[in-house]
Amino acid sequence: MVLKKNKKDEFPKFYEEDEVECIEAHIKEQFGNFDNVFHEIFSPDIHVDIAIVDPTPERDYYTLVTMGMGAHKMNTPPELAEYKLERAEMMICLPSDWDIHSDDEVWYWPTRWLKIMARLPIEHDTWLGWGHTVPNGDEPFAENTDFECMMLLNPIDFEESSCVCKLPNGDEVNFYQLFPLYNGEMQYKLDNDADALLELFDDEDIGVVDIYRKSVCDDGDPDPKLSFAERTSLFWEWFEKNEKKISKMIDGKSEKDSEAIVSLISEGVSIISDKIYFNIGGKNEFTFSVDGKTHLFYLLPYVVSKMPSKFSKKWNFFPYMNGTNGKSFSIRMNGIDVAADKTFVLLTPTDNGKYHLEYYSESFSSAEDERGSVFSTLMNNIVGEGLTYMCVESVLYTDSKKDGMIPLTEMEEKLRSGVKEALPTDLFDPYELEPDDDDLTLRYDVGVGMTNYTSLIDGYYNGNGNVYTALSRMGASPIFLYFCHNGEYEKCAEECEKIADLLKKSILNDNEGYGVYLGYAVGTNCGYVDMLIFDFDRFALEASKILKKIPRSFFASFFFKTSDSLYLVNDSLDRLSEIDILHNNNLHYEITLIANSVPKDDWDYDLKGRYARALNNLSEEEAALEILESIAEEGKDDAVWHYRIGYSLFYMDREEEAFEHLQRSIDLGDDNAAELRDCFLDMMKDLENDEDEDEEDPEDD
Repeated sequence: MVLKKNKKDEFPKFYEEDEVECIEAHIKEQFGNFDNVFHEIFSPDIHVDIAIVDPTPERDYYTLVTMGMGAHKMNTPPELAEYKLERAEMMICLPSDWDIHSDDEVWYWPTRWLKIMARLPIEHDTWLGWGHTVPNGDEPFAENTDFECMMLLNPIDFEESSCVCKLPNGDEVNFYQLFPLYNGEMQYKLDNDADALLELFDDEDIGVVDIYRKSVCDDGDPDPKLSFAERTSLFWEWFEKNEKKISKMIDGKSEKDSEAIVSLISEGVSIISDKIYFNIGGKNEFTFSVDGKTHLFYLLPYVVSKMPSKFSKKWNFFPYMNGTNGKSFSIRMNGIDVAADKTFVLLTPTDNGKYHLEYYSESFSSAEDERGSVFSTLMNNIVGEGLTYMCVESVLYTDSKKDGMIPLTEMEEKLRSGVKEALPTDLFDPYELEPDDDDLTLRYDVGVGMTNYTSLIDGYYNGNGNVYTALSRMGASPIFLYFCHNGEYEKCAEECEKIADLLKKSILNDNEGYGVYLGYAVGTNCGYVDMLIFDFDRFALEASKILKKIPRSFFASFFFKTSDSLYLVNDSLDRLSEIDILHNNNLHYEITLIANSVPKDDWDYDLKGRYARALNNLSEEEAALEILESIAEEGKDDAVWHYRIGYSLFYMDREEEAFEHLQRSIDLGDDNAAELRDCFLDMMKDLENDEDEDEEDPEDD
């Protein structure tokens, strides 16, 4: 698409009143009712409001739809005139936990892109239609995602009639859904076509925006299907193959050789990720650099630990930059010359055992925009990246030297005197939360916990996927194991620690290298053990064997709210008793996982009944009814069976049948059925009263 600037003397343009009514009616009929609208305050060309269709049980996601783009007729090619593509509106679907009202860019970028796409045809005198892609200039939309491009598709998961709205004058307005892409996906589409790209996706990957989804194309990183453990193994295989060549180049190093060395080693490091930096120095010293990517503190020590023993006497590998032990040097960066021994810092302890740091140097006095990044680079080189990450909570420039300041060269010694931990993964901090027992989202029952990865925990609760995305794109899996403690809250922390110790002794260690321990949390229903896993498939297999020693049902989930869970099968437990414990603690989804771990041919009457009960509690009444009807012959004289099928039928609007089954359950001696019947009758009465009030007091509009 060739873009050119458009003359704006024809604007502003707005829909006629009857056209606005037509567009609003189309949105309500096809996408859902909307009570809220993002109203545009300033409209230089077209007036772009955004209708917000809230999540519903049928469509558990937000649908945002523009209203106003179609007032402008786009400059479509003459040969396409018969298809009436001149007018369009844009839409996007977002997860139900998306903070659509936040102006933080990690949440706001979808709304921003609706407005960008709405005005792009005006700005560049062009048109937009199905399959078109619009890049973001090789930059991600926001820091919580690596999406760099928008592609236009017909509305997904909606009726075909949603694609076009016919205006009163006969014009047609086409509705297109924004689908964000990674750079590699966009390049694949440009090299092939939109249909070829879409064939690479599973159906469930297209529709609602998922910032955690993996790219279906190579985005410069290694094969996304490779685990971090596999990438590390391949790196060391590469190093072993090229070690002699690297050593020879280092021994005869010139400026030209240095460039060749960096180029060669970059080839190997890119097996892990092309976003990892490194330094070669001293006598065969290889130092990875975190360079602000804090997730690497949890990954690179594993890479170093896997160095083949044959190189241990010759090579020194470091997972991140170490300090200089007080030695000073100067750097020139962004036009600033600054020396470490002429830079001064003041360290003030904070409540959580870290430090607030203030810094000063005459070199920074006239470099307001650049001094922060320059000081950070100097500090990481002088003090060391790991020590800085573990000890420094916040940094602030001061415009004069304060009493108590010390040279930056003395900071490493001061910090080491108070820190015993060698790695960031060794430093644990406690945290407290307010449990929300009304929200059944995993971990929302947590009251207390311990963690060495605070930003991962914060990201989970605040919906910020930066940390999870960064780790998963490198093949690592931040997960938590969880189990129902069945009311044993006071003992749960101790049990979590025992589980962690068992795993650390067996598979979370340098020899086995399945991952690292990140902490634990105690909730009102569950206990949680947090880990970063380097090969999830291997871990799940081995963990299932090890955890059989503990009489609990264990599940694993990834560190984002909408993640599916995995049941770590334990055949030694009484399955039905475990299911009843989970039911009493409102863990109905987990019951379905246990049931589905059993071959369908082995399902008996009791398991099917409990599975149907779980489905009822998950609002999947039709699926529950199908299961219950399959055991109707066995259940015809069972009060519980009649209770469960009555429940299903009521929520399927088959009240008469529901009450027949509930009465049969009562006749068979189930007092709970009488309570449920009375509850349903009250619900119906309340509904009738609400309908009567609506008829008496109709809304003005």
